[in-house]
Amino acid sequence: MHSHQRRTGSWGTLGVPCDRSSRVCAHAIDSVMRAVVLILGVAVHIASAGKEAGCPFCTRPRPQPETDSPSCALNTTRPCPLPKWKIQWNLAASTAIGLYNATGYFNASDAARWGLVSFDWNNARSLWTHRLEKQGCEESMVEQCRQVKEVNPFTKCFVYRNTELALEWMTSQHEVMDASHAGYFLQFQATSNGSVAEKCAAAGPCVKNTSSVSGDYCCAFGSVYAEGNTYVEKSMLSTWRQFFWDFRNESLQSWWVNNFILGINGVGSSGKWVDGVFSDDCGGLPQEHETAISRMGYSSSEIADIHFNTASTWQLAMNKLVENHGYAWQMFGNHWLTALPPTRSNCLARMRQLCQPARQRWPMMMYGPGGPTWGWNHTEGNTTLSSFLITRPPYGWIGYSIEDSRACHDGNTESCWNPLFDMDVGEPVGFCVERAGVFSRAWSKGTAVLDCNTFAAVLPFALT
Repeated sequence: MHSHQRRTGSWGTLGVPCDRSSRVCAHAIDSVMRAVVLILGVAVHIASAGKEAGCPFCTRPRPQPETDSPSCALNTTRPCPLPKWKIQWNLAASTAIGLYNATGYFNASDAARWGLVSFDWNNARSLWTHRLEKQGCEESMVEQCRQVKEVNPFTKCFVYRNTELALEWMTSQHEVMDASHAGYFLQFQATSNGSVAEKCAAAGPCVKNTSSVSGDYCCAFGSVYAEGNTYVEKSMLSTWRQFFWDFRNESLQSWWVNNFILGINGVGSSGKWVDGVFSDDCGGLPQEHETAISRMGYSSSEIADIHFNTASTWQLAMNKLVENHGYAWQMFGNHWLTALPPTRSNCLARMRQLCQPARQRWPMMMYGPGGPTWGWNHTEGNTTLSSFLITRPPYGWIGYSIEDSRACHDGNTESCWNPLFDMDVGEPVGFCVERAGVFSRAWSKGTAVLDCNTFAAVLPFALT
């Protein structure tokens, strides 16, 4: 951890910070004792329990790379541009997590312990959802980042965006949801099933009210297709709509990049509070909402054209993000998720893949040790930490995406923080080395080892 981030309280065994009034100390010490044994600075081998039966993330569906996509966020066979951030090797500063607290702002001190934190649109929802005239979702995310950076200015802070949907509760998008910008959005099409006017009449107008939703979908200004979305906060019920971007429109491409991504509620925030974005549905239509295609009446060739232009716009946005010293979660190469660490069954193949010299020129975001799919049992994650230290590139992070970290939402991240993130590893003094299935890498404070023959790890590092 950064020195200014240390928690107050006494310091327990192995240097684990303790809060005398809670169970944090006992939990942290127990986690560390079960994860690694340090005897006079020398680590013993740690047997990993990386059982395949207890590894649900090993078999969960993964997005497939679109090898013909113009976007490196979708074509994960090639790396995205690297950020222009200063390279740092501190392990605690190399952690990442996606978070939200729907009942208010997330505890800034708790979020600031992470090296990179990404806040979902749900964050502080109870504070902005009732604002019908002036939406505050975007502004609240910027404010959350400001609070985090006031605690730790070195934490990278990302905010939520959506590539498929234009969301009415986002201020910048709300401002262009009118007839003069109808070309920004997908619209009903004339087909053998009916004319545009007939489809709009069947869908009905988009009527906002405080008692019910006016159907699953509706016809907004002109012939623009929209879907209803309802959020309940206290006793207030309000209906907001979501539209679908049409990135075939070059004017939209420019507006979306310069206003929504780089604008005052994005990387262009006046206080430089925002470092990047996390985008939902970065593939655009039809990544979700498949029924919208048939309702609107677009052909398969038109959808392919929309998809290509969406991907092209994303690549433009990513290039602009890097130019402006920003970044996007999807640029780490795993869509909205994190890269899988080696398991007992694929350890050798996976480590050889990650150890390729070319990978040092790729950004990395690895799934964190002992994460939610392990029931937050950090003992299970020692091989993951070792594999990360052995293979991480200069721009490498380890942690949990918004889909992985649900146990930490609406509260603090204590259960998500692995005590071994506080190891003092120094800086690498070499690269990955393999000898007979044993992988290692020398760091200035010790050598991380992962034996794929026994699936055991060595982590000879002291805790800060």
